[in-house]
Amino acid sequence: YVVLSMALTTAVVMPLKVLTAVHCPWSLKEFGGQETYTPLLSPRAETEKPGLCWPGGHASSGFSLLALFFFWRDRRPRTARIALAVALGLGAIFSLGRMAQGAHFLSHNIWTLLIDWMICVLCYRWILYRPAASRITRSQATMLTGDR
Repeated sequence: YVVLSMALTTAVVMPLKVLTAVHCPWSLKEFGGQETYTPLLSPRAETEKPGLCWPGGHASSGFSLLALFFFWRDRRPRTARIALAVALGLGAIFSLGRMAQGAHFLSHNIWTLLIDWMICVLCYRWILYRPAASRITRSQATMLTGDR
């Protein structure tokens, strides 16, 4: 589970960057660059060089550790909370570092967190999740009521 989740969270970044072609803040006219800003879901402005800034790759590396939270979630809740704090902390540090360089907006990193969270949740649901057994089985109910 952990290997699959971490691999998917980091592997999905580059295809999304190519697909969305979002420019980095440092490339935009508003911040000294030459490219025109366009919202995420809008058609891209004409350019010779498409952007590769959404979602955030560095942030995804940190947020990929969310897989550890889900891995420990049902077995060791305290360890899971520590893993969650580490994943969010490391993702935030990577995010802030790249934002300080002008590579990303805060929204890029929040989207990256949400994408990584969803991948980890879906992998958890597919691989690790086990529904709770019913509290009382039919044979136990028969024994309690005395019916045969």
